[in-house]
Amino acid sequence: NGCVEGSCYHGVQCFDIPAPGMGIRCGPCPKGYTGDGQNCIGIDECALNSSLCQQLCIDVLGSYSCDCFDGFQLEPNGTCVDVDECSVTSDCQQLCSNSIGSYTCGCMPGFLLSEDGHSCSGVSTCSPQNNCTHLCTRMNTTELCFCSPGYMLARDNRTCTDLNECLLLTACEQSCTNTNGSFVCGCRNGFKLGVDGRACEDINECREAAITNTQLCSNTTQCLNLIGGFTCTCVDGFLNISGQCVAPPSPLLNCTVIPVAPGGLNMSCSVDQLVVFSCTLDGSPLPCESFPIVVNLTGLGTGYHTITVKVFNTFGTSSQTTITFGTSSQTTITFGTSSQ
Repeated sequence: NGCVEGSCYHGVQCFDIPAPGMGIRCGPCPKGYTGDGQNCIGIDECALNSSLCQQLCIDVLGSYSCDCFDGFQLEPNGTCVDVDECSVTSDCQQLCSNSIGSYTCGCMPGFLLSEDGHSCSGVSTCSPQNNCTHLCTRMNTTELCFCSPGYMLARDNRTCTDLNECLLLTACEQSCTNTNGSFVCGCRNGFKLGVDGRACEDINECREAAITNTQLCSNTTQCLNLIGGFTCTCVDGFLNISGQCVAPPSPLLNCTVIPVAPGGLNMSCSVDQLVVFSCTLDGSPLPCESFPIVVNLTGLGTGYHTITVKVFNTFGTSSQTTITFGTSSQTTITFGTSSQ
């Protein structure tokens, strides 16, 4: 068996070429790679412009990942959408106006935007006795109290109390923690907070592991992302047997049928990965506990007859080969791969 560890690229199935052939044959390279199966190299989808990314493309081994410019949020299909910074807790003291990829702060009537572009100051200074707990401005001769974002004006029109944003259904997608003057959103395991600070995005553990060169699955499995988690599935060419991914056997039954004199038939076979096999001659049981088998053709009569060999391999599957012969013929058949 020429298929030893390292014969083909990691995760690529190896096929041993049966006699009289020599050598091995490797299956196709994994997805995201190109090569002959023995040597595979990653495809740079970003350089080939074959990715689905709308703004930024990051090449990783065997795949790629997408990203967006500041002020945009990545969607599952690789597109980028504008983040409404004003829908989350912004750093604007009073008013916020969203724009594509950015935002600007503003102030309520009676206030002016400060040089920092975020805070507001009153146009007219209120008297020291205004009793406003937060902000105050003078409108004509009347002093008016205002609250900072995250607070609301009490019935006395002077005191500001905390606004519990978590009581609003639109505050957070999954979990919400109220804080003094603000709130913090959170996500369940397997998710991360989006750039809008409210929505929760699925963590693609497989992609992140590829970027950081972290192995989440065994050598015979590949990572498959799920919503809120991931699982390991068998790589192409391997079978899941009792929770283990193993290479399938090569149940090859190589039979050579040669007439022997007088009136006999010699069938010589070699079997790989054999558990049980059975033989019949023209539908009747034929002893085949060991090879080679010599079959006496006396009494069979002229014409053609049939030997059927059935093999049950270690994985519970079965296949059979039927050999049809005359009283003078030579037949060579390879079970499972090819026949002559």
